[in-house]
Amino acid sequence: MAAMARDILASVGLGGANLANDVATVQSMLNQVPGGQGGPAPTLGTDGKCGPLTVGATRNFQFAQFKTSDGRVDVGQRTIERLQSFDTGPG
Repeated sequence: MAAMARDILASVGLGGANLANDVATVQSMLNQVPGGQGGPAPTLGTDGKCGPLTVGATRNFQFAQFKTSDGRVDVGQRTIERLQSFDTGPG
């Protein structure tokens, strides 16, 4: 049985709610994305704090995947859905 992709409860990134658990989930999920597909280098710390490195990594991922970025991961929207496609579970 495949691991179920993780989800967030509220938005993460620029202007987001930035709940610590959600931020850590997004950080961990970004770290699972290969560099050539928009993953961060070096990997992000999964500290649950949404700072400039997390926002930058989010923007980089969005641009690599969609050719546009807003620096925010919203519940049920394309960025979280695309991150889930790379997610292998708790990291």
